[in-house]
Amino acid sequence: FPVTIRLQRLAIGTTGQVLTVDTTLDGKIKWAAASGATIDTFGVNKTSAQTITANTATKITFDNEQWDTGNHFASSTFTASETGYWQFSVAIRMYQDTSANNYIRVYKNGSWLYTIGALTASTDNYNCGAFIVSLAANDTVELYGWMEGTNPTVNGSTTVQAIFQGHKIK
Repeated sequence: FPVTIRLQRLAIGTTGQVLTVDTTLDGKIKWAAASGATIDTFGVNKTSAQTITANTATKITFDNEQWDTGNHFASSTFTASETGYWQFSVAIRMYQDTSANNYIRVYKNGSWLYTIGALTASTDNYNCGAFIVSLAANDTVELYGWMEGTNPTVNGSTTVQAIFQGHKIK
């Protein structure tokens, strides 16, 4: 049997509205105010280089907060506001005079959790990665650099050479 579909034009909504299904109108769509919790997210970067102590885990400092919707980032440390799963991404350019191993260590509550980056010898390397971690309220996440060459440096500038970002996913 033939099916008849009636299309109806829906006016443009206003700022902050989302399309929803109205169960009181036989499943028709309508504009409504967005509801639910906001997504906690942050993004930071470095604007200047940082010297790293060779063969020593050295905390990477971030001096420019690009955004921080939940006020979670301070003193180069992320602090979870609530229990849940959080996704983080990191991209950090590291340089040293001699070709040697260099990588990023991810610390949770002061303990080494993950390693991100190049475990191969290099003088100039981008260490990039993403990870998901389960955090309780007030748990912390920090990044540390590990470089085995001479004159190790974490780059930073007005261009994106050292960034750290994260958001709650559940």
